[in-house]
Amino acid sequence: MLRPLSRRHLAPGGLLAGLALTGTALSFGAPHHGLDGSLRASAEPAAHSQAVVAPSPIAAPARPRHASRGVTRTTLRYVRKDVPVGRTFSGEASWYGGSFQGQRTANGERFNTYALTAASRTLPFGTRVKVCRHSRCVVVRINDRGPFVDGRVLDLSKAARDRLGSFGVAYVTATPVDSRRVPVRRTVRVKPSTPPTLAPVATASPRLAAQSSPEPAPAATDGLLAGGLLLGSASTLLWLRRRRFGS
Repeated sequence: MLRPLSRRHLAPGGLLAGLALTGTALSFGAPHHGLDGSLRASAEPAAHSQAVVAPSPIAAPARPRHASRGVTRTTLRYVRKDVPVGRTFSGEASWYGGSFQGQRTANGERFNTYALTAASRTLPFGTRVKVCRHSRCVVVRINDRGPFVDGRVLDLSKAARDRLGSFGVAYVTATPVDSRRVPVRRTVRVKPSTPPTLAPVATASPRLAAQSSPEPAPAATDGLLAGGLLLGSASTLLWLRRRRFGS
């Protein structure tokens, strides 16, 4: 037949029961709550703590081999150029100015020795003539008649003579020209556009993601820990009171 426990056995028994509950809670709940970090670190494999998720770059689409050299395109545009409109002739040319400055020319204009004009015996007024001497050329406009010396084909203004190089009488080649819009083909090389650089996307395996996620602490462990601490504290107070009062 069981005998009831006396007050002398309640304090040690409660203290032992509280320590037992506390130890049980710590053994089950310490890895979840982080009370013992060394225990959790030793229990987990070393590979979990050293797992590094490396970014995996997205591969850019392959480009053709000729794309790096660019693409050649031909464009067509119209520009104004002096084109020949008459037969080329040559002969000696002279110049005039000085006392003729400001006088009336054969077409009624005032002569200006600083303008690019010339006198011809046969060409119509307003004709534009390209006159060349050696490697120098100038375009003049016919606005007067002359020269009246045998063997000379043109009489240039002082400004036109200076463009061809200073001379008294020189051998020149002249061609009637006209300004017209002509097509000009131009070949250009277009550089290929650089594709945008894609940022790497970090990917992780489902196993590493599941292992890195925190595990929820069970509610039973919290209850055991609280109950053990409360029972141990009550037993300790009871034992201290008995020692003090001797009961």
